[in-house]
Amino acid sequence: MKKTICCAIALLVAGTGSAQESVSEWEITQQVVAAASAYATAVSCEHSPIGPEDVVVISPFTSMDDRSDAEYLVVWQGDIGCLGGSATVTTNVSVIKIGIGTSYFVDIERSSPTVRISLPQGARLIGSADNGLVFETREYAQGDANCCPSIKRRVVVRPDNQGNWQEQK
Repeated sequence: MKKTICCAIALLVAGTGSAQESVSEWEITQQVVAAASAYATAVSCEHSPIGPEDVVVISPFTSMDDRSDAEYLVVWQGDIGCLGGSATVTTNVSVIKIGIGTSYFVDIERSSPTVRISLPQGARLIGSADNGLVFETREYAQGDANCCPSIKRRVVVRPDNQGNWQEQK
Protein backbone atom coordinates (compact mmCIF):
# COMPACT_ATOMS: atom_id res chain seq x y z
CA MET A 1 0.00 0.00 0.00
CA LYS A 2 2.79 2.43 0.91
CA LYS A 3 4.51 1.62 -2.38
CA THR A 4 1.30 2.40 -4.32
CA ILE A 5 0.83 5.74 -2.56
CA CYS A 6 4.48 6.70 -3.14
CA CYS A 7 4.18 5.83 -6.83
CA ALA A 8 0.92 7.81 -7.14
CA ILE A 9 2.52 10.86 -5.49
CA ALA A 10 5.60 10.55 -7.72
CA LEU A 11 3.41 10.42 -10.84
CA LEU A 12 1.36 13.38 -9.65
CA VAL A 13 4.47 15.49 -9.01
CA ALA A 14 6.06 14.43 -12.31
CA GLY A 15 2.81 15.22 -14.14
CA THR A 16 2.60 18.68 -12.55
CA GLY A 17 6.18 19.54 -13.53
CA SER A 18 5.76 18.44 -17.13
CA ALA A 19 2.46 20.35 -17.40
CA GLN A 20 4.24 23.55 -16.35
CA GLU A 21 7.00 22.95 -18.87
CA SER A 22 4.58 22.32 -21.72
CA VAL A 23 3.26 25.88 -21.87
CA SER A 24 2.72 26.71 -25.53
CA GLU A 25 4.23 29.70 -27.30
CA TRP A 26 0.68 30.95 -27.94
CA GLU A 27 -0.14 30.82 -24.19
CA ILE A 28 3.06 32.68 -23.33
CA THR A 29 2.34 35.35 -25.96
CA GLN A 30 -1.19 35.82 -24.62
CA GLN A 31 0.16 36.31 -21.07
CA VAL A 32 2.80 38.76 -22.35
CA VAL A 33 0.12 40.74 -24.23
CA ALA A 34 -2.09 40.80 -21.11
CA ALA A 35 0.75 42.07 -18.88
CA ALA A 36 1.76 44.75 -21.40
CA SER A 37 -1.88 45.83 -21.88
CA ALA A 38 -2.43 46.15 -18.12
CA TYR A 39 0.76 48.21 -17.81
CA ALA A 40 -0.17 50.47 -20.74
CA THR A 41 -3.59 51.05 -19.18
CA ALA A 42 -1.96 51.92 -15.85
CA VAL A 43 0.54 54.47 -17.20
CA SER A 44 -1.42 56.04 -20.07
CA CYS A 45 -4.87 57.45 -20.65
CA GLU A 46 -5.06 56.07 -24.12
CA HIS A 47 -3.19 53.31 -25.89
CA SER A 48 -3.56 51.30 -29.04
CA PRO A 49 -4.68 47.69 -28.73
CA ILE A 50 -1.71 45.40 -28.08
CA GLY A 51 -1.59 42.08 -29.92
CA PRO A 52 0.77 39.20 -30.65
CA GLU A 53 2.21 41.13 -33.61
CA ASP A 54 3.62 43.68 -31.12
CA VAL A 55 5.67 41.08 -29.20
CA VAL A 56 9.36 40.41 -29.86
CA VAL A 57 11.11 37.52 -28.13
CA ILE A 58 14.35 38.63 -26.47
CA SER A 59 15.02 35.37 -24.58
CA PRO A 60 12.39 32.65 -24.98
CA PHE A 61 10.89 30.54 -22.20
CA THR A 62 11.72 27.00 -23.24
CA SER A 63 11.85 25.15 -19.91
CA MET A 64 11.52 25.69 -16.19
CA ASP A 65 15.33 25.93 -16.03
CA ASP A 66 15.44 29.14 -18.09
CA ARG A 67 12.17 30.66 -16.85
CA SER A 68 13.82 33.51 -14.92
CA ASP A 69 15.89 34.47 -17.99
CA ALA A 70 12.91 34.67 -20.36
CA GLU A 71 12.17 38.18 -21.66
CA TYR A 72 9.74 39.60 -24.18
CA LEU A 73 9.62 43.13 -25.57
CA VAL A 74 6.29 44.71 -26.48
CA VAL A 75 5.96 47.81 -28.65
CA TRP A 76 2.84 49.91 -28.19
CA GLN A 77 1.47 53.39 -28.92
CA GLY A 78 0.03 55.50 -26.12
CA ASP A 79 -0.23 58.79 -24.24
CA ILE A 80 1.93 58.16 -21.17
CA GLY A 81 1.15 60.59 -18.38
CA CYS A 82 -2.18 61.63 -19.93
CA LEU A 83 -0.82 64.79 -21.49
CA GLY A 84 -3.56 65.08 -24.13
CA GLY A 85 -3.37 67.25 -27.20
CA SER A 86 -1.58 66.67 -30.46
CA ALA A 87 1.62 64.61 -30.65
CA THR A 88 1.25 63.17 -27.15
CA VAL A 89 0.74 59.61 -28.37
CA THR A 90 4.20 58.10 -28.68
CA THR A 91 5.79 54.75 -29.45
CA ASN A 92 6.65 52.94 -26.21
CA VAL A 93 8.29 49.69 -25.13
CA SER A 94 7.64 47.30 -22.26
CA VAL A 95 9.95 44.46 -21.25
CA ILE A 96 7.94 41.54 -19.87
CA LYS A 97 9.45 38.84 -17.66
CA ILE A 98 8.00 35.67 -16.18
CA GLY A 99 7.54 35.63 -12.42
CA ILE A 100 6.64 32.93 -9.95
CA GLY A 101 3.88 30.51 -10.89
CA THR A 102 1.90 31.85 -13.82
CA SER A 103 2.66 35.54 -13.26
CA TYR A 104 4.11 37.86 -15.88
CA PHE A 105 5.40 41.32 -14.99
CA VAL A 106 6.85 44.47 -16.56
CA ASP A 107 10.49 45.32 -15.88
CA ILE A 108 9.76 49.01 -15.30
CA GLU A 109 13.43 50.05 -15.30
CA ARG A 110 13.73 48.84 -18.91
CA SER A 111 10.30 50.00 -20.09
CA SER A 112 8.68 53.31 -21.07
CA PRO A 113 8.52 55.92 -19.62
CA THR A 114 11.84 55.08 -17.89
CA VAL A 115 13.38 54.38 -21.30
CA ARG A 116 12.48 56.06 -24.56
CA ILE A 117 12.21 54.85 -28.10
CA SER A 118 12.76 57.48 -30.79
CA LEU A 119 10.34 56.79 -33.62
CA PRO A 120 7.71 58.82 -35.41
CA GLN A 121 4.09 58.20 -34.46
CA GLY A 122 2.57 55.38 -36.44
CA ALA A 123 5.78 53.39 -36.82
CA ARG A 124 4.90 49.74 -37.38
CA LEU A 125 6.98 46.91 -35.92
CA ILE A 126 8.14 44.52 -38.63
CA GLY A 127 10.50 42.28 -36.66
CA SER A 128 13.85 42.03 -34.97
CA ALA A 129 17.43 41.69 -36.20
CA ASP A 130 20.88 41.82 -34.60
CA ASN A 131 19.80 43.03 -31.12
CA GLY A 132 17.55 45.61 -32.70
CA LEU A 133 13.96 46.21 -33.71
CA VAL A 134 12.96 46.83 -37.33
CA PHE A 135 10.14 49.29 -38.00
CA GLU A 136 8.41 50.60 -41.08
CA THR A 137 7.83 54.33 -40.97
CA ARG A 138 6.59 56.83 -43.50
CA GLU A 139 8.06 60.14 -44.53
CA TYR A 140 6.57 62.99 -46.48
CA ALA A 141 7.31 63.42 -50.15
CA GLN A 142 7.00 66.85 -51.66
CA GLY A 143 3.31 67.51 -52.23
CA ASP A 144 2.00 64.98 -49.69
CA ALA A 145 -1.00 66.05 -47.62
CA ASN A 146 -0.40 66.37 -43.84
CA CYS A 147 -2.38 63.20 -43.24
CA CYS A 148 -0.63 60.96 -45.64
CA PRO A 149 3.14 60.58 -45.92
CA SER A 150 3.85 58.38 -48.94
CA ILE A 151 7.50 57.32 -48.67
CA LYS A 152 8.03 54.00 -46.86
CA ARG A 153 11.24 53.67 -44.87
CA ARG A 154 12.70 50.89 -42.72
CA VAL A 155 14.35 51.91 -39.48
CA VAL A 156 16.42 49.79 -37.09
CA VAL A 157 16.59 50.87 -33.45
CA ARG A 158 18.89 49.44 -30.79
CA PRO A 159 19.25 50.19 -27.10
CA ASP A 160 22.04 52.55 -26.07
CA ASN A 161 24.00 52.34 -22.78
CA GLN A 162 21.06 53.82 -20.83
CA GLY A 163 18.53 51.45 -22.40
CA ASN A 164 16.96 54.07 -24.67
CA TRP A 165 16.19 52.83 -28.17
CA GLN A 166 17.86 54.92 -30.90
CA GLU A 167 17.91 54.67 -34.67
CA GLN A 168 21.07 53.09 -36.08
CA LYS A 169 22.23 54.93 -39.19
